[in-house]
Amino acid sequence: MSWKESTLPTLRCGENITEWLRREIDLLENDAPRRAHLEESLLRLIRHDSVLSWSGQIWHRLRSRIEDDSEADDGVTAQFIDSILLSTSHHLKSDPATAQKVDATIRAIILRVLPAIRAQLAQYIASVMSKWDSQSLTNRLQERIGKDLQYIRVNGTLVGFIIGAMLEAASRFFRMAMH
Repeated sequence: MSWKESTLPTLRCGENITEWLRREIDLLENDAPRRAHLEESLLRLIRHDSVLSWSGQIWHRLRSRIEDDSEADDGVTAQFIDSILLSTSHHLKSDPATAQKVDATIRAIILRVLPAIRAQLAQYIASVMSKWDSQSLTNRLQERIGKDLQYIRVNGTLVGFIIGAMLEAASRFFRMAMH
């Protein structure tokens, strides 16, 4: 028996499976009760305790391996992320139109997500700030806005002096005009 002769049954089997799958897809697209039955069966399957347990174990193992790998400087995850970021940055540098689309998409996502997470964000900020003592808070504020506050104080003093001097001059002018 030649190689071609020995592969013919396999090819016919593959053709038969392909034909059967096409018929089943057509039936599912056109037969609502059959489609509903299949959907219900699939839901029962994925909700079954053994499948949930098995998928939980797989997730736990996968997560554990990813966490272990992420701690390694030369891990597969780190290399994968590095290559994606490097490739993406090169592509965005060479294609300004795509870079603008990505920028617009990121902005749209932020504008859509930010209001939804506003409460959680405020709660997070409040929890972080509640851990600071008053001296720590004062130091952080002074580091961040101390120069701005000093600028505001000086400007306020100068503006106050100028307005006060103008009011005093106007007052003296009107007193002299009245006498």
